[in-house]
Formats: sequence, structure tokens, C-alpha cells
Amino acid sequence: MTNVNETSASLFAWMPFYSELATKLLAFKNNRKTLLSRLQAVFDDHPNLDFPAFDGIPDDIDPFTVFAFVNRGLSRENATLTCAGFKRAFGLASEVPELFPGLPRMDNRNVYFFRSREHRGDDVDKLWQAFEAALTLANDDTEAHRRTFAEAFDAALALPGIKWNLTTGLFWIRPSFYLSLDGINRWAIDECSLLGEAPSKMLHACKDTPPDGIAYLSLRDEAVKAIKASDTYTGIPDFSYRSWVKAQEVNEQNKRLKKCPDDEAQHSAKRYWLVAPGYYGEYWDQFQAENMVAIGWKDIGDPLQYESRQEIQKKLKEVYPSEHEPSNNSRAIWQFVHEIKPGDVVYVKGGRNLVYGRGIVTSDFIYSPENAEMPNLRRVSWTSVQERKTDWNLPVKTLTVYEVGSDKAASLEGLFENEDDFPEETARYAKEDFLNEVFMDEERVDRLLSLVEYKRNVILQGPPGVGKTFLARRLAKLAMGEHDDSRIEFVQFHQSYAYEDFVMGLRPTAEGGFELRTGAFYDFCKKAADDPDRTYYFIIDEINRGNLSKIFGELFMLIEGDKRGQSVRLLYRDEQFSVPANLRLIGLMNTADRSLAMLDYALRRRFAFFELAPAFDNESFKAVLEKQGTPAIEKLVAVIGKLNSEITSDESLGRGFAIGHSCLFGHDGKLVNDGRLADVVEFELVPLIEEYWFDNPEQIRHWEAELRKALA
Repeated sequence: MTNVNETSASLFAWMPFYSELATKLLAFKNNRKTLLSRLQAVFDDHPNLDFPAFDGIPDDIDPFTVFAFVNRGLSRENATLTCAGFKRAFGLASEVPELFPGLPRMDNRNVYFFRSREHRGDDVDKLWQAFEAALTLANDDTEAHRRTFAEAFDAALALPGIKWNLTTGLFWIRPSFYLSLDGINRWAIDECSLLGEAPSKMLHACKDTPPDGIAYLSLRDEAVKAIKASDTYTGIPDFSYRSWVKAQEVNEQNKRLKKCPDDEAQHSAKRYWLVAPGYYGEYWDQFQAENMVAIGWKDIGDPLQYESRQEIQKKLKEVYPSEHEPSNNSRAIWQFVHEIKPGDVVYVKGGRNLVYGRGIVTSDFIYSPENAEMPNLRRVSWTSVQERKTDWNLPVKTLTVYEVGSDKAASLEGLFENEDDFPEETARYAKEDFLNEVFMDEERVDRLLSLVEYKRNVILQGPPGVGKTFLARRLAKLAMGEHDDSRIEFVQFHQSYAYEDFVMGLRPTAEGGFELRTGAFYDFCKKAADDPDRTYYFIIDEINRGNLSKIFGELFMLIEGDKRGQSVRLLYRDEQFSVPANLRLIGLMNTADRSLAMLDYALRRRFAFFELAPAFDNESFKAVLEKQGTPAIEKLVAVIGKLNSEITSDESLGRGFAIGHSCLFGHDGKLVNDGRLADVVEFELVPLIEEYWFDNPEQIRHWEAELRKALA
């Protein structure tokens, strides 16, 4: 990892080069054919560099995409080679940078800021307009230029595929003026509050939706103000770099904690803190809503001004003269300010026998006088906001610390034993993350999300190998906006699966008797009902393999969207049970299994059906093929495309029997190497077509030959 103490000259040597490149590119706004030819020459001069085409060689280009050609998944050497090519192509005077520490980068599959030819419209023109307005504003910050910039920014932001990446593009072209709101910077500003309270609140209010042009400039202005007032950062690029360094350190620490033995984990000195949210829990709701914990004693001012705990104690006696010796209070303030650290676990208590929630500290100390009665705060990532009762008395004082290995720390952790300790596992999961992993265009993603939310019950159907299971889990995470497996349940139906497995039933015991046990769906519904402010996702694989009427039983009616919350009496227990409104059902259905009967109309009425198809024609798949593919894989893909056309046109088969793209991917998520292709053909594809055309030997021989010829 790059050292934070390296000189600014080496850390930020890319800045003058990037700024000059942006200025040069503006001259090509109305001469993009020439720009493309110069870019092509850059990559032609270096055989090891691939022109990052996703739609064939592009016939148009925008300036942000040009910058993304450097700021993508390249090695440092190849990034430097690309910059050297740009220097020659555009006659740049600036030195070619050799270090790019902490610069936000694009995924190799999402380098382009605009869409493919058939869907592009005026994407490129709007991006050029935003680029030009951004350069004008950075060079001359006036109200008129701000209005022009905001309009152009909003027009570009409305384009499919343009989200936070637009702010990253602005940072590339004028790094001293524009703030990138990439994932790391958002984490640093919002969750860690590295720039203080105002930028954190502004960004937190955005949630997962980028701000419009006016709001972005306001956030940028507050960030600049905080940076100038700080002794830590020299400017926006320095803040962005240091945020990246901090993220690297946190990730390394978390990896180390996960891998090290118990004694090494204890040596890392993570601590456990119990804090009171004011009297009678009055601030707990605010703690949840604003992802923070806080303490009071506002009348002593900023506690960072005191050099010792004794000074704090003296000030407490001065401003609160009626109190007894304030030793516990001074200790609480000192510990809250100086001893709590990011990564520590915090519990919020309510009285002597109640714990409201558990979280992970994500920020350094923040003094926020505008926070009225509780100005001393730290940001927290909540792992649970479900109340837990203790069978022992909790201490009365405001703040209590427990060390790793202590009995009390173990007891508190035992209350939340299924919760995850590491913020990176509950990190945000945004649409761009989904699009980076799943071969689906943004318009279909939006439609699917809308369908899940509106209908509440959706079945993803398609032939084998189109990624139904892979997509379902990520769809749930996308709808939640974060990685949180605790709110996802996965089951698989089969012919023997029954109501007793799913809802409730009598099960044999080791002693030879029977006992009443609850099933997966019953338990998950109860879990969701206890957390009504968040949505839960129940995924059913092979949903058409089970006898659905028998499995759901009397709950069949309750899964309907408009019947949520209504109750029926359960078969095995005198209990009124309902399916909560915050639960979503996602079923997965293989359309190529001849052994299964069609779903009955009662089920179809309760579910929406979303079809998934092979992704061979998807632009993201083509980009992966362009980047990772070999001539052999490309030939095989072409043959599979023709084979799928034949399958689709066959009246006895149809599109539900097409061959999916996952057969070409390994367990690591990458295309298989050439050595595995023969196995894919012989042991996956050939048996499949033999089953499809079991009564047509000539058809089988033809396609077996075509598939094998592709590998010859």
C-alpha cells in the first residue's frame, strides 16, 4: 500500500497531467471522429493494451470515458503506458504520472459512460455538455456558471447508467475543484464523518441516490469548507487519498481479525462499550436514525480542548456545582473522546436489564454543538436494533468498557451471537454493484425492482444456466441496499418437501417420540414481523418441484400482497398467524424440466413472473468476452448462439430450453480457460442436446459436430 507520508509531488503527480488532458479534450467536442482515431492509435502502439470496446469499436466517445480508459482495472505500468500514449496523441506538456494512489477507478466491464448504439440516443452529447460546463465552472466560479453546470449535471445524471460515477468523472478532470462521491469517499464522509457533521448529514440524506446538481455543489462547498478548516487535509485530492488509505487499513484490519487465532484477536485490543442513550432511552430513536451514539455534558464545550481527564473533572465541577465528585462522568467523557476507536463494539442499554441494540464504531470522535443536548458523538454501523433482555443487572453509569475475554463482554456478545462483527460484510450494495455482477441492463433491473416491491411475490423463470440463483441473492441485497444475509432465507423445494418442513409439523425425536417443530417459513416470518421497518427476502429455489398447495397449506392465501397482515389459524397449533407486509417472496423456476407440471392458476395469480434469458447478446457479457475471451471461447459462443436459435424455433422446445451462459464461467466468476472448454462441450452441452432431441439422431449428430468443430 502507498505510504501516506510520501511527498505530495509523488502522490499527486497525476493532477497536472489530468487537468491538461481535460483541457485538450474539450477541443474535440465537435470533432469526435478525430478523437477516436487518436485513441485508437494509442492502443495500436501497445499490443499489451486493449482498446476497451464493448459495442465493437465505438463510433462516438465522451470525455469521461476517455479518462476511464486510464482509471480502470489496469496495472500501474499499463496505466502509465496509456498516459504516455495520451501525451503523444494530444501533445501534452505535463509529465507522465507513474503513481495513481487512491484514484477512484471504474470496473473493466463498466468503463463506458454511455449506452450501446441502439439505445444511446443523445447520451454522448449530454456528457460533453456536462464536461464543458464543469470545466467552465472550475475555471470561473460564478452564479451563472453554477446554474449552467447544475442543468448540465442533472441532464447527464438522468441518463441510464449514470449515477455516482459522474462525480468521479468530475474529480478526474478538475481534482482540486470537484469532490468524487465514489464508494470510499461516501463511506468516509457519511459513516466516518471525516469532514465533520454538515457534509455527513447532507450525504446521509441522499441515501443511495446521487444528489442533483445544486445539492452536489452545496455538498462540495461544505466539504471544501471543512477541508480548509482542517489541519489534516491539503485539499480535495488529499482528502480522497487519505480516505482510500483509511479504507485500506480498515479492510486489512478486518481481514486480520477474521484470520487470526483467539489470542491474537484479543491482542488487537478491540473493546466493548455499553452506553446509555440519555435518561430512559430518550435518544435511542435518534441513535438509530442517524447511525450514531452520543453523550451529553454540553456545557463544558468541546472536550478536545482539555488535555487531561483531571481538567475535564475540574470543568464539570465548575459548570455543575451541585453534583457529587464527577469522577465517573469525567472518565466517561475522556474514554468516549480518546479511547473508543473504529472497529470497537458498542451496545446501547435501556435500564438495568435491557439492551436496545448492537453496532460497530466507524468514526473517530466528532464534536457537534448543533446536536443540542448530545454534542459528543461517534458514527456507528448497527448490526442489530432488536432488543435483548439480560438476566443480570447492567451498570447505571453512562459509559462502561469491557475488555476482550471478559465474562461480561462474552455475555453481551452471546445476546447477539449470530450478528456479524465486521462493517465490510454489511457494506452498501448499490445498483452499480449489481450491474457489475449480473448481466442485465439497467432498465430491466429497475423494472424487476419495481415488480418485487409492488407484487411482493416474484418468480424468476428461465432455462438452466442463466444465473437465477446467483441473481436472486443479489436482487435481495440490491433491494435492501446493503450486504445483510441475516435478512435473506434460502430453501429448495423437492417432491418430498412438505408443510411440516415449511410451516410447522410433528417430527420424530431421538427417543422415538414426536415433537412439534416450526419450519423455515414460519421462523422467517416471525423474524421479519419483529423488524417491521426493514424488508426481508425469502428465496425458494426449484419452486415448481414441490406440491405448492400442500407446502403452503392455509398460508396460500396470506402470501398475496393485499392479504399481508391478515391472520388464519394454524393447522398444528391454536395460533393466529400472518405473513408480514415487509416480507418478499422470490421463487426460482427452471423452464426446461419436462418432469414438472405447469403451475396452477392459483399460484400464478399470486406471483409475477420475470423471465431470464441467456446473456450472450447482453452488452456486459460482450464486454467480459472482449476482455477475458479467447478465439476458442468466441467461436464456441457463436455456435451456442446458433444452437439457441435452433432450440427456440423448435416447437417441441422453445426459448425456455435455451442454453445459459453460466456453463462458460468457473467458480471464480471468470470465463473458463481453453483447457476446460472440451469438458464443457462433452459433459455439459452434448448430454443436454441428446436429451432435447432424443428422437432426432440426425439433429444430435449435427450439433455435436458443430460444437466440437468450434474447439478444433
